[in-house]
Amino acid sequence: MRGGSSAPADRVPELVQRKTESEMNDHEKELAKIQGWPMYSLLPSLAKLPDEVKTDFTAGRSIGGPRLVAAMKAVTSGADWMAYANANHGDMGTLPPDQIRDIMGFLGAPKDARYYKDIPGKSHGRFDGAVDPASQVITLFFRAKLVVGGAEQQVAHAVTQQALEAFKPRFKAEIEKVWSGGHIKPAAAIAGVSGFTTKTNVALVDDGEHLVFYVVPDELGPSNVNKERGQLRESANEEKQETCPLYDDPSGKTRHEVTNTQTGSAHEFGHAIGLDHPRPDASRPDDKCNPEYGKTVEERGDIMGTGHELRVIKRAGVDHNDFGPFVSIGEKWGAEILPGALASHNKWSVG
Repeated sequence: MRGGSSAPADRVPELVQRKTESEMNDHEKELAKIQGWPMYSLLPSLAKLPDEVKTDFTAGRSIGGPRLVAAMKAVTSGADWMAYANANHGDMGTLPPDQIRDIMGFLGAPKDARYYKDIPGKSHGRFDGAVDPASQVITLFFRAKLVVGGAEQQVAHAVTQQALEAFKPRFKAEIEKVWSGGHIKPAAAIAGVSGFTTKTNVALVDDGEHLVFYVVPDELGPSNVNKERGQLRESANEEKQETCPLYDDPSGKTRHEVTNTQTGSAHEFGHAIGLDHPRPDASRPDDKCNPEYGKTVEERGDIMGTGHELRVIKRAGVDHNDFGPFVSIGEKWGAEILPGALASHNKWSVG
């Protein structure tokens, strides 16, 4: 059941007015009357408007921007809070935490559910996270801005806008396919839940992004991600094969040629959310069989090697966990939900 959330007295409305009254159409005028109200008042007020007004998202974006649109979609979605977040985190993720909590409360989120913005750590805050104990799912939300690259590097040609538009949905689909469907669990049940499925949701946005990716012609070099930006080859969504001599096990007793398949976009996404290669070492950067990507079959088959599997690999010289970003979401949630005496239970593992 939907309901309003309590309103702290010290909160003030955020007013965003993008047009003068003489420039507005009838729907925009109706929305303008309330769009600057605090979220806890805005939501029930929007719900009372005629359907044709509260579903006019073009008018909402024109008058109040992503904040108003996020609120309008909340009152018209007919969905629970997690379905709403999955569909609208591009707008929702740009809001302050208190306004996100208001939307969650309006949509009936359980008291132990949480949405966190910009999880800190090795990713430099490059993803949001949500914990839904009702569905036992931990979701990593990532907002990517994809733009044409190449021209700024003064080459004769760049990726076309048409090619970029074709690239975008494949980028989203590849990442969500590879980075969803795992399982992590706390040392002991938290809020009655002993384990969670992991899920990744990528929103393609024009602003409010976690990272900008420049899509470039293949000849401009390899795909890569650094602290400021990402670069993706035009073919990054296509499966590529690499064959290298690898060991069957860490002992190094037997070695033979092994072929792995990977999509570059899924690999670079791992870097964007703070992960490194199984054996970080830049001593042979131009060698396709660089041991940085793994020396064993297991390491090389990892998504952060040259394969497509999410794995935990711990042995002498290797401490690698592709589920680390999801664990960081779980730990943040556990730290809030567990009383101090049970803080030792906030230890997470894969499985």
